[in-house]
Amino acid sequence: MRRLGSASDVEGLVRGWREAILFEADAPGRARRRSLARYQQAGAALRRRVWDPLSPLLLGARRVFVAPDGVLHLVS
Repeated sequence: MRRLGSASDVEGLVRGWREAILFEADAPGRARRRSLARYQQAGAALRRRVWDPLSPLLLGARRVFVAPDGVLHLVS
């Protein structure tokens, strides 16, 4: 196990990522570059918090099983 920070911080990052997805869904194509940049920034912040701390521990791993808890189950 690896601590990823407070649940509320992770929840905020997931919420921001989902809001970025919904932004484009609510106004498809209107602000494509802005919505793509927003989505990429939100996804990168979430990756830095959740995946990046784990990746050095997985060097050489052939298979990784992920059992997300809380709002992380909303992230594919």
